[in-house]
Order: sequence, then C-alpha cells, then structure tokens
Amino acid sequence: LLHRVEVIQLNEDSYRIKYRSSIFGEKSVQS
Repeated sequence: LLHRVEVIQLNEDSYRIKYRSSIFGEKSVQS
C-alpha cells in the first residue's frame, strides 16, 4: 500500500509540473 501511495504522489507531482509549465508557457506567450 505504501508503494502505491508513493506512485500516486509521484504522478501528481509530474502532473503539477506539466500544468505549471503550461501556465508559464501561456504567460510567456501573452507577454
């Protein structure tokens, strides 16, 4: 169970990184 939780957390972190990078990309394009 602990291993599964760690995998889920890693997936969430990777998703957040992609989401943030997309936001920064949009801001850079607007500016």
